[in-house]
Amino acid sequence: MSKILVVTTAPIFPMNSGYKNSVLGRIDEYVELGHDVVVVQIIMESERNNTDNLVPDKLSGLSFYDVYPSKRTFKKEILSLMTTKTRFEQLYEDVLLRESIERIIDTERPDIVTAESLWALNALPLNSNFVLTCIFHDVVRNFFWEMYKSQPLSLKKIIFLNDAIKIFSREKKLLSRNKINEYIFLTKEDRDWYISNFNFDKKLCKLASNHLLVNKIQREPNYKKPFILIPGSIEFSQNYYGLKWFVKDIYPFINKKIDIFVTGRASVERVHMISADGNFHFTGELNGAQFNKLSSSCICVLAPIITGTGIKIKILEAVQKGIPVITTKFASKGIESALCIYGDKDTDESFITKINDFLNENVKE
Repeated sequence: MSKILVVTTAPIFPMNSGYKNSVLGRIDEYVELGHDVVVVQIIMESERNNTDNLVPDKLSGLSFYDVYPSKRTFKKEILSLMTTKTRFEQLYEDVLLRESIERIIDTERPDIVTAESLWALNALPLNSNFVLTCIFHDVVRNFFWEMYKSQPLSLKKIIFLNDAIKIFSREKKLLSRNKINEYIFLTKEDRDWYISNFNFDKKLCKLASNHLLVNKIQREPNYKKPFILIPGSIEFSQNYYGLKWFVKDIYPFINKKIDIFVTGRASVERVHMISADGNFHFTGELNGAQFNKLSSSCICVLAPIITGTGIKIKILEAVQKGIPVITTKFASKGIESALCIYGDKDTDESFITKINDFLNENVKE
């Protein structure tokens, strides 16, 4: 049995993002193997009022530390654009943050430290007495480009473009700052990309199991009043971008107009900008029981995703629960399941055909 210290870039509860669900799945695996697990949660300003202590019983033995970087000012945000470093790099190399994590490592003396992303890696002190594992949730430079593409025009869009350009010259330096003993990737494509572009030692590169802390649910689809479930907050730009595309270019060609429930945070402004008709229902953020109730009774999950990087955890979660998912070929990367339904091309027509075929088979007039 080893003591494993997991460093995350967000509080893992509430489980309201793909990143958090992915991290929690690995923690669950460590616990199942009998390891002693300590979780260090880096909490940024935007997350300070968005944490809870609803830890599942099987993970009640975890130890948690919350660590905070120095507060950011508007002036700091503007100045961050004028250096050679990315904004994310500057956020996580914060002296207060690194000192806090160093004290925790000195106290806990872990055998293994797992950094859940390049940015968690950047927040670590220089290591000497532990095995270091880095988890790659995506190809970092692709993440910045996709975030830039899917953002509405704003300061955020400028920041993501700025980081997308800078990361080309910064990533190799960040990866070489600490000696990494093991690289873990969520998809084969990301693993092969890093081996090819960064000359990683293949022997040190592994694929994650992509286990999630979910169980199959009792499926009782409501065929009398059928509805489709679209999980994911539209406050996240890639979800917003995908849903706006679905409403404008896909939905008008769906043969059967049934109710569609969209879960997750949804501001009045964003809902208005999407311009969806009365068949769309925005539920807001749900707790686990509420979400599972909808998951049990929906006829399928729909994932209209056309931007983004890495494995799509919301799809992975649905198929592991036993729910059929209709998605794009782009979004299916890394997911091997008969319940993941997608066309052979990334075109509007292919997506429309898959949706209509499913509805014709499962929804009777």
